[in-house]
Amino acid sequence: MAAWGTWKPRVLLRRPKHSELRISSLNGFGIEIVDLPGSWPTSTGTAVTSLRWRVDGNDLPQHVTWWYEERPSGLTVGWPGEAQYEIDLHAGSVTAMLGDVDPVEAALSFVLSILPLTLPLFNLEPFHGACLGTLAGEALFVCGDPEAGKSTTAAELARRRFTFLADDACAVDANGLVWPGPPLLSGRGLTAESVFGRFDGKTVVAAVDHSVQPWPIGGMIVLLPTPGAELAITRHTGGSSFRTVLRQARSPWLMSKRREAQQLAAAAAVSAHPVATLVYDQSRHSVETVCDVIDTWIL
Repeated sequence: MAAWGTWKPRVLLRRPKHSELRISSLNGFGIEIVDLPGSWPTSTGTAVTSLRWRVDGNDLPQHVTWWYEERPSGLTVGWPGEAQYEIDLHAGSVTAMLGDVDPVEAALSFVLSILPLTLPLFNLEPFHGACLGTLAGEALFVCGDPEAGKSTTAAELARRRFTFLADDACAVDANGLVWPGPPLLSGRGLTAESVFGRFDGKTVVAAVDHSVQPWPIGGMIVLLPTPGAELAITRHTGGSSFRTVLRQARSPWLMSKRREAQQLAAAAAVSAHPVATLVYDQSRHSVETVCDVIDTWIL
C-alpha cells in the first residue's frame, strides 16, 4: 500500500529541461506574470491579462500574524517576516516588499499561495481543490479540507489518463469555464528527481506540456478522510449538490462583497454537473485505491 504524501511522479510531472524553462514569466489562470526572478516552466495558450512583478525594498511592516487589505483596484496580503504583496489592477502590477526571503522564494510563494486568493479580482471564482482534465475534455475538481489528500490524489490521477490542470484552486469564469493554473504542483514526499522548488514544507514539481486554455466543467469530487470509515462514494443531487459545491469556495470571506454574485453563479454552474463525496480512511486506503474509485465514478 502506498502511503499518502509519498507519491512518485511519472511521465507528466518532472523536472523540466532547460529548453522547457521560460525566463522571468509564468502563466496561470489566464494571468501572465512577467519580470519574475529566476526561470519558470512554460505554458501554451494566450493570457487574458498580465501583471508585472517588481520588488520595492525590504522595509516589511511589522505584524504578529498575516494581514490583508482590500481595495477597489486591488489587494494587499502579507506574512510576518516573509513578504508583502500588493496587487494593483490599474497599474497592472504586483509589488513585493521582502522580509527574510530571497526574491525567487517570494515569487514562488506568490504564485502558489497569493495568486489563487486574487482570482476574484479577475472575475474568476476559486474553489479549494486540484483540477484534472478527463479524456472527455472536461475539468474534474478534486476538493476537500486541508490535508484531505487533494494534491496526492491529483498527482496519481495525472499519472493515469488525466491531464493536470491546477493545484489548490479551480478557477471558474462567468461563462462556466475552468481556467488552468500555473504548471506547478506542490505536495509532501515527492521524489527529488522531480523537484522544481520547495514551498511551505512541500516539494514543488513542474508540469510539462501545460496548456492554459479554458475547459468546460465536468464535475466535482470532495475528499473526506475519516478514521475508521469504509471506502464509499455518495452522489449529491439538487440542493445538496449546490451546498456541497459552495462549501468548497476558497477563502469565501475574502472580497466577499465583490464576489458574492459570481460565487453563487459559479457554484450553480458546477452543481449542474456530477458532484460526489468520497469517504475513506487514509491509514487503510491507498491513493491508488481512492483513484480507482474516482476512475470508476468518472466512467
